[in-house]
Amino acid sequence: MYGISDDHIADADRRPADWLPYLCGYQDAMAGQERVPRRPKPAPEYDQGYDRALKVETGEARPPKWLVVKS
Repeated sequence: MYGISDDHIADADRRPADWLPYLCGYQDAMAGQERVPRRPKPAPEYDQGYDRALKVETGEARPPKWLVVKS
């Protein structure tokens, strides 16, 4: 299932009702991948997750609590 960790799934109550596209969008942006093609159009939550990750990368938003950065 896209390799989504238990931490991401456990935090689902803090995301949109359709959280799987949100996570996929977030992970795509964080991995430097392009947004999925517009045809067929992805769920709106995908764009929300993708946009959130872009804001995190530029410092406009804080990372979600479920994001763990290991150094």
